[in-house]
Amino acid sequence: MFNLQVEPTPEPVIEKPPNTSILYPYNAPVSLTEVNYNEIDSLLEKEKQHNKLDSWNKIDKTEKLQKLHAYAETYGKLHALPAKEVKHLKHFFIECLEKNKLQKTKDIVYNKESKEITSIPSLFFNTTSHNFTLKITDPKRVSTMKSLTPKRSESETKE
Repeated sequence: MFNLQVEPTPEPVIEKPPNTSILYPYNAPVSLTEVNYNEIDSLLEKEKQHNKLDSWNKIDKTEKLQKLHAYAETYGKLHALPAKEVKHLKHFFIECLEKNKLQKTKDIVYNKESKEITSIPSLFFNTTSHNFTLKITDPKRVSTMKSLTPKRSESETKE
C-alpha cells in the first residue's frame, strides 16, 4: 500500500581552516609574568576597604560573626558577665546567624565609621536560666480576626 523509498542524504562535510594564526593574528599567548601583581593586590585592597564601609546587611557572614564576637566581649565587660557566659553569647550569635536572625539593619545598631556594633536592642539575658534570647521589638501586629468581616447575627439572617 505504502511503498516509499527513502534515499540516504549525504552528511555535510565541515572543513577546518588551514591555519588559525592567519585568521587570528592578534591572538598571541600571554604569559603570567606580564601581569603586574602589585596592581591586582592594590585593586583587591581597595575593594576590601570599600566593602568594610557597607551597612550591616551588606557585610558578609564572616565579618558579621567577627563583629558579633567583638560585641560579645564588650557586652560581657559592660555587664560583668563571666567568661562562660560570654562564650555562651558567642555561640548564641553563631546560631542566630545560621538561622538568619540579626540580618536586618533594624536588628542591630551598627556604626559604619567605626565599623563596630553599638548595641543590639532585642538582646535579652535571662538571669534565672542564664540564657540569651532575642525579644521581638516590632510593634504589635493587627490580629487577622479584626480585619475579617463582622459576624452576622441570627435576627438579620431570618428576615
